[in-house]
Amino acid sequence: MTHEASDVDAMMALTLARALAAETAAAAGAETMLVSITADLIARPGAGEPQTAAVKIVRATRSLVFAEAELTGAEGRRLMTASGVYKIPGA
Repeated sequence: MTHEASDVDAMMALTLARALAAETAAAAGAETMLVSITADLIARPGAGEPQTAAVKIVRATRSLVFAEAELTGAEGRRLMTASGVYKIPGA
């Protein structure tokens, strides 16, 4: 694996982590703190291929928010999936 490929993987994971954080904060009505995140690389995007992140809130309790995310490329091609658990501070 080249450094360039590793950088692409890291950027995809960062994109999903940011999307998860934003959506869990919106679901909680407050900023959340990351407890756990897992990401699975399925495929790398082609050069210049547009990417879209989608997040689904799976469950929200009084103190935790559970979410799943998917990063897709052109024509809905699945590139990476992730799941995360976020704590609602003060809860």
